[in-house]
Amino acid sequence: TRMRLHIHAGNFAQVLSLDQALAPVAPGIANQVAEPEALFHRTMARLGLLLDGSAPPDAAERVAADLAQMQAWRSLCEENYGLRADILQTLHDALAGDRAAAAGQLARIVALAPGDAAEWLGDRALALAFAARLDPAGPWRERAAQAYTAWGATALARLYA
Repeated sequence: TRMRLHIHAGNFAQVLSLDQALAPVAPGIANQVAEPEALFHRTMARLGLLLDGSAPPDAAERVAADLAQMQAWRSLCEENYGLRADILQTLHDALAGDRAAAAGQLARIVALAPGDAAEWLGDRALALAFAARLDPAGPWRERAAQAYTAWGATALARLYA
């Protein structure tokens, strides 16, 4: 989706703009795979803006609501939603905590992700890219570049190399 492309490029405001454009058709995607996809990407965008200090006034409230929804989906299927729920929760926790520690936690989460490694490469790369934002002095930029290369997103890999 376009939201996915923009979140990986760090275009958080554009992700939220696309999410707003999706609102009129949201009832039509309820209970389909597009619904949790959209929620994950818009929540990552809001968390990115909150971490940067440039979020809209209602961002924290909306993140809390989306986190609750992701946890509800997680309770239905850990394999499909566990990794994303952990990424979102760790970024949420980073807002009020130790950002370097949160970066390390993101790396541990993606290293232990269940299922086929190829299935989660994009989410792993995105989590490591956020780890690089949280802890610029850490090894996360190189790890994000490696993850994007493994995923086949070489243009994104070059941004982090």
